[in-house]
Amino acid sequence: MFLKFFFGKLYIIFAQRFSFFVINKKIIKKINGVSFELDLTQAIDSSLYFFGYFEKETHKALNKLVTKNMTVFDIGANIGCHTFNLAKKATNGKVYCFEPMPYANKKLKKNYKLNNFKNIIIEEIGLSNKNEKKIITFKSNWPLNKKYRKNATNRNEIEFLKLDEYVNQKKINNIDLIKIDIDGYEFKFFKGAQKSLIKFKPQIIMEIGDMVERFDDNVFEMTAFLKSLGYKFYKESDFSNIDIDKTLKNIPPNKSINVLLKPNE
Repeated sequence: MFLKFFFGKLYIIFAQRFSFFVINKKIIKKINGVSFELDLTQAIDSSLYFFGYFEKETHKALNKLVTKNMTVFDIGANIGCHTFNLAKKATNGKVYCFEPMPYANKKLKKNYKLNNFKNIIIEEIGLSNKNEKKIITFKSNWPLNKKYRKNATNRNEIEFLKLDEYVNQKKINNIDLIKIDIDGYEFKFFKGAQKSLIKFKPQIIMEIGDMVERFDDNVFEMTAFLKSLGYKFYKESDFSNIDIDKTLKNIPPNKSINVLLKPNE
């Protein structure tokens, strides 16, 4: 196990620097009971292949938080790096996963077909503060080396819905937890989810940083909005309380962290 982890670290480091080091092939691999088709030219896939997870602390936090009867929303599911583990935990619940980018959604559906989950709902839509179709740029693949950038257009026409509208359409009566990582579109998502956040009071695991400025939003206005809905911020690693605004001021530009949000009881 240690050797595989060590080789994985070396592989990613050298593949980023030297294109000849990249393993240009797809492999079907079972990881913790879940089958994935993995493209080893890609960072997310390679992390799953060598380490058994993507985003270690997020993986650990979700394992602690999710229980068998939960309804979970995975917003920005990509290839399903967290989706299927969530479905394994919420055996009597449901996992709604949203991935609007065609490249990533195709890989997500491929991985879904390799397994036999009955509690996953895949949606090829985005969630926002408006119900609309819009041409937008989201990143959906992270090649280890620029030589292996996929023919995956990051600019597409996306159908967006408010979460509140989606909840009404699907007659959803509970949301226990939201995992969200949508490339800076988080504040727009929260604005379109206000009624659902107030009604269901889900816990939230989210990426946060100044990337919201890409879409003319302000991260401190977003934290103020979430606080106004009764949310407090915690470290993802140990769930200890943090001063989110002070923490954000210490994050370098174009960097982000993942945090846990819990509603006031």
